[in-house]
Amino acid sequence: MVHLDFQCTGDRHMSLIMTREKKRKKSILVNVRARLWGQVIRELRHGVQLKKVHYTRTPVEFELTPYEILMDDIRSRRYTLNKVSQADIPHTVKKDAHALILEFIRSRPPLKRNIETKISGKLPS
Repeated sequence: MVHLDFQCTGDRHMSLIMTREKKRKKSILVNVRARLWGQVIRELRHGVQLKKVHYTRTPVEFELTPYEILMDDIRSRRYTLNKVSQADIPHTVKKDAHALILEFIRSRPPLKRNIETKISGKLPS
């Protein structure tokens, strides 16, 4: 019983030491940040001299995707879009996606009822 009490107080002591250490590190970090902030403000008050930079690199050129090229052409009206009448569209294209999906489902063989299916082997227990 004495050993367990000693161990519990030792654990509490270690946790106290750890929290003190964390607080000390946090206060050091706050002091460092405050000092840096003070230096930045002082430099701003006295006027900061920026170094002159000679920028000679050409800007990076980006290549547009085909979709972006097409949309840019449509926006700038480089091409005129012709109206298409319903008579010009072939009958196979007129079918909508819903009808095509239903036709595919109906063309498949019918499913068996759950009672008619037989499971081979034993079920895991």
